[in-house]
Amino acid sequence: MALDFLAGCVGGCAGVLVGHPLDTVKVHLQTQDPRNPRYSGTIDCLRKIIAKESVRGLYKGLASPIGGVAFMNAIVFGVYGNVQKHYSNPESLQAHFLAGSAAGMAQSVICSPMELIKTRLQLQDSIKGLEKAKGPLDCMKQIWKKKGTKGIFKGLGITAARDLPGFASYFVTYEMMVQEKHPSSFHILMAEIVEMANEWVERYDEDVLDFGKILDQKQNNNRKWSEKHTDDIIMLLSD
Repeated sequence: MALDFLAGCVGGCAGVLVGHPLDTVKVHLQTQDPRNPRYSGTIDCLRKIIAKESVRGLYKGLASPIGGVAFMNAIVFGVYGNVQKHYSNPESLQAHFLAGSAAGMAQSVICSPMELIKTRLQLQDSIKGLEKAKGPLDCMKQIWKKKGTKGIFKGLGITAARDLPGFASYFVTYEMMVQEKHPSSFHILMAEIVEMANEWVERYDEDVLDFGKILDQKQNNNRKWSEKHTDDIIMLLSD
């Protein structure tokens, strides 16, 4: 159990280190003004971030997800294992689905504030008018000072709506692909790749809505998110 947890932490940290630059690019593309886009695409966004902020700009906000990896793994696999073993048929796909759903719901409580802080740090040098933070703790203090607990957990609902089906599909897909007596290492690796791809396909729409839904609630008007200004993003991230 301890070895599995350690392996999960190391693997999680490695995944964050490799994927964070692409996540930074994704956040910049998702939050740009669609009427006057700053970037023409992924490569253009990557090039402009490096030109303006150097390679370090791609890793802004890294401390928040790295710091949360161990805690999130403990929650995900702890909840998943406990829910699964209390099911009448713990090896059934239904058990994996329900256990994965419970794990996704539980970890969203940690993931939501972590992603809010990460996003603010990623964008603070690119959006004028956004209050600068020295790091994750300073960023959290700024949010807490202005909005308290409500501000820290802004977007929790849509994060839970993303992670609940995301983790359910994650565990079910993996189990479906390795349910043979002696799966090879290659088979397990391919199962991991497929399950991660499947999870991100299901989660991506909700990830975009993580900004859009909150903005619509905040503005309380009938304009679509695609018609809003960068100022709306500033209001979302600085309130």
